[in-house]
Amino acid sequence: MKTLHDYWTIKKLTENINKIEFPEFQREPTVWNLDKKQRLIDSILRGFDISAIYFFRKKNGCFDCIDGRQRINAIFSYLGINGSDEDHNGFNLRIENEIYDDKGHFEDIDSKRFDRLGEWQKKIYAFKLNIVFITDIEDDEELNLLFLRLQIASVLNAGEKLHAMTGDIRNWVFHDLVTYDFFQGIKIPERRYAREQVAAQIALNAFSKRDNTTFKRSRYIDMQVFFKQYSKFQPSDKSFINEVRRRLNLISKHFGAKLKYISNRALAVSVYLFVNDLIEQKKEKEIKIFVEFFVKFLKTLKWQIPKGVKMHPAYHDLLKFQTNITQAAGEKTALEKRHDFLGHYFYYYKDNGGLIVGDLEYKKNTKKNPTERDKIRL
Repeated sequence: MKTLHDYWTIKKLTENINKIEFPEFQREPTVWNLDKKQRLIDSILRGFDISAIYFFRKKNGCFDCIDGRQRINAIFSYLGINGSDEDHNGFNLRIENEIYDDKGHFEDIDSKRFDRLGEWQKKIYAFKLNIVFITDIEDDEELNLLFLRLQIASVLNAGEKLHAMTGDIRNWVFHDLVTYDFFQGIKIPERRYAREQVAAQIALNAFSKRDNTTFKRSRYIDMQVFFKQYSKFQPSDKSFINEVRRRLNLISKHFGAKLKYISNRALAVSVYLFVNDLIEQKKEKEIKIFVEFFVKFLKTLKWQIPKGVKMHPAYHDLLKFQTNITQAAGEKTALEKRHDFLGHYFYYYKDNGGLIVGDLEYKKNTKKNPTERDKIRL
């Protein structure tokens, strides 16, 4: 790989707007919040140097942006020419100095949009960006690696790092698996590949259960190894992912609109793994009962956990489940404990007429039924 350094003015950047393309491994276009975008424009107006933008010049004359998407997005948004930025296109400037008071120098442009800057527009258009052109690469995947290395100083989350990888399992997770109704129905944010990260954790454990009959820790490093291991699908893998699809479709069919109650990544993984066990044990008919139980179980959690020290002793055991949801949730031991906990509570519910563990003790101690739970909204 070789590099060639050049300078483009922001004016030249805008003139090439239709030639700039963003490879799939890039982060989403609007990861930066409004504050970061405003600070970048503030820095440009002060003449500060900003980080280089990396382009790979393609044979068709276009440029793949390897690094710098957020900076380009912020600049185009302030200029009001970024139709993909639904929230901030044409945003107002905000001048801020964290070190000393110099507001008087920029008082006439503070809080203004680009189209109201007057002579200051020329300063923005004339600002020179450091452009690094990439040439002579040996393999397209070298650009993916460069992107990851350039992010060392920034903080990429696990979903973004996995998105920058390549291979069959990566493509299945990001282009196919995450489109299933299950992932569209759960209440997990779409930003920064959060749903894709859950999909990767489910895929990792689905394959681990198939290959080793055990759960697998699902930190980023584990998912990275998993993506590398299955970068090329074998015929048996292709058959298996069809089975994963069938099982997720079964969950979606039985949960329906109740999928929206799954608003936690660890819960989403545990729901799949528990229903997966029911299917493998030839107990598909029990999935409907599990959905009823799960809703009542979540309501019990939401009813009792917020009470803190005032929660009823009959339900203290729920704290163990909550701990394994909120602390080191991707660890193998946490997965196992959640799985065993759900199994104990589900079969108790099934064998005791729809009761949650603790209901009988609660009724005995308070002389009333746990009807407060029924008022809880998920």
